[in-house]
Amino acid sequence: MFNDISEEIVKNLADLAYEAQEGNQSALSVSAILKKVEDSAKDLRKSIESDAIDEADKYDSKEDIEKEGCKIALRSRTSPKYKEDSEYSRLSVLQSNRKDLLKKALSYDGELYDENGEIVPKVDIKQSRYLTFSIQ
Repeated sequence: MFNDISEEIVKNLADLAYEAQEGNQSALSVSAILKKVEDSAKDLRKSIESDAIDEADKYDSKEDIEKEGCKIALRSRTSPKYKEDSEYSRLSVLQSNRKDLLKKALSYDGELYDENGEIVPKVDIKQSRYLTFSIQ
């Protein structure tokens, strides 16, 4: 039952995208619709994540769980709390300050020097274009 519903939703969204690709629908309008669906799905999944983890705990942790055509695996991760280390924090501040200096050098007409008297290079710029969405 659920699989049929999800396949129908995906098919409808794919049809909508196809119509935009063919020029029959506004690509911006379809992008906005897809963004709303994406955000809604993400929020809904997040709202049940704790329950899903509890359910996954009931399965053998060594095997993937198959549901609705998806393989699901319960994983855990441990991460050191780097910011608790004062040296790490100090270096993070230095890195942030250096980034700011490199950005400043790009807009500076002449040569810009750092605190050691070294010339701050004008690094290459990577440019990308993208859409932003604000759901109303």
